[in-house]
Amino acid sequence: MAPGGLPLLGNQAVDFIVIGTGSAGERITRDLLSFHQEVVAVADPKLENQPQKHQYQDPLDCLRKEAEGRTVVIASPHKFHAQQALLAIDCGAHALLIEKPLAMKAEDAEAVWRGVNALGIKAGVYYNYRFHDALKTIMATIPMNQPPGILVVSACEDPQEWPSWGPNSYLKDPENGGILFAAMTHCIDFGIRLFGIVESVQAVIQGESEEQSVMLRTLHANGNNCMMISNWSDRKYWTLAYLDRHNSLTLDFYSKQLRGSMKTMHQDFLKQYLSYLSGDSIGEVCTVGQAYENVVIMNAAMQSSQTNTIVAVTRNELGGTPLGDAR
Repeated sequence: MAPGGLPLLGNQAVDFIVIGTGSAGERITRDLLSFHQEVVAVADPKLENQPQKHQYQDPLDCLRKEAEGRTVVIASPHKFHAQQALLAIDCGAHALLIEKPLAMKAEDAEAVWRGVNALGIKAGVYYNYRFHDALKTIMATIPMNQPPGILVVSACEDPQEWPSWGPNSYLKDPENGGILFAAMTHCIDFGIRLFGIVESVQAVIQGESEEQSVMLRTLHANGNNCMMISNWSDRKYWTLAYLDRHNSLTLDFYSKQLRGSMKTMHQDFLKQYLSYLSGDSIGEVCTVGQAYENVVIMNAAMQSSQTNTIVAVTRNELGGTPLGDAR
């Protein structure tokens, strides 16, 4: 057992490769090392002036040379996630940990799902807010067979606080999807976790990728509604509010009671993921099937905003329900 009660594969640390060394990649690497895991190779184009062994400028070259038999972390810009995940699968990766979102397009997300399932590769997607006490509280409070209710999610992010923010930040590239594929994808995950299958969406997306706001409404098969609002700003807040005929609950992620969870949720996620690699259940770690559903909804949101219509959500049933072990 590692310090902190983490079981290790074969009583040894797992060998990790980290693709992308921006804010997310640096945080994941730091946390892995704190859990006494081995980061044996890293890749990022910005490493070109640091020519050391097992540091690669080309992520694809790194995967071809280092992925076999190892656990690959993909923390690169969003538009590269699916391509790099598929190459890691082809190169014999033992397991995958993919930063959200899984892909930019549903068909690419489905291809990753089919790849990991065909080969029995363990894979998780980094929706770390599942481990925040706010979401834990609301899921514990609202019964699974609740009467139809409404969930309102507000997520405001200040990207200038991020260590990697600057002229070349990936968020300035519209191909990475702006805030819809950043903060809003977490909001969608909240709705999926609480209410399950989404039947239709209505969305308004305004602004450029680095100064974008999104309003999204999802209608769920069980009669529930989610209203989600997300934007970039010079201040940061996350709130959840739930209301039905019998319950009402409002939670502020940055309240004194919950603020500490913003720091611990990252390590709590990795503890569960490492336990999953060691043979435990995947628990609250997002499955590739669940992440596919999220991409389907984001694609429908883009279509809704472009056409100014309510869009019915269509997806392929990935060997059954696409939500896997979602409640």
